[in-house]
Amino acid sequence: MNLKDIGITINQIIRYGYGGFLFFLLCAIVHPEASKSVRESLGDVLCVVIGFSIGSAIYIANRPVLGDLVFWNLFEMIHRWRQSRSVREIDSIERGFTCKRNLLERRYNVRRKDAENAYRLLRDKCYPEDMRGRFFAQHTEIHVLYVSFTVLFGFFLHLLCCHIFYNRADWSYTIAFLVLSVLSVTFAMVEDIRVCEMECAHLLTLDDDEIRQMVQRAEFINYDKS
Repeated sequence: MNLKDIGITINQIIRYGYGGFLFFLLCAIVHPEASKSVRESLGDVLCVVIGFSIGSAIYIANRPVLGDLVFWNLFEMIHRWRQSRSVREIDSIERGFTCKRNLLERRYNVRRKDAENAYRLLRDKCYPEDMRGRFFAQHTEIHVLYVSFTVLFGFFLHLLCCHIFYNRADWSYTIAFLVLSVLSVTFAMVEDIRVCEMECAHLLTLDDDEIRQMVQRAEFINYDKS
């Protein structure tokens, strides 16, 4: 039996496991003796299980906490600015969208809270399999960068607290983790916006009536705005 037979893909392994293994790696760098003691006590198999558990927790918490509360509001401002430029340049509000969620909200009256789910429905039903695979792989890369930011910035705060309260920690690691976390989140945001624009551009090629029927059947429509 291979992983595909039980519904597990490489993308899922990376998404759910990466954060935990990065956490263990940084622990080994910052606290080598303690990490060695933990590994010897737990054993390799249990360490792998715990690594996936930590990675899954980081991945699952990342989207609602950092994604929806922090980054999406920033993305929306950037998309609105880019959309205003696009509309002026091509003189068409219909083709000026750069964000898939904004497109579904404003053009098809999809409720704001359901816009992401509406897009996933359309992607799964209307996109060719190879295109779905490409977008899923790109989103996995983006998630890896966001998870890297979360773990690296967490270790930066940990070392900073060690400096402040205990006056012991390596400043080189502290600065390196801060720089790497900033680079990770910057690359993630740039790629996230770029991929969102690609997804939005493909949405605009789909049949209008088909989209309206699908989001209406799924009860994503905001009838107060209709």
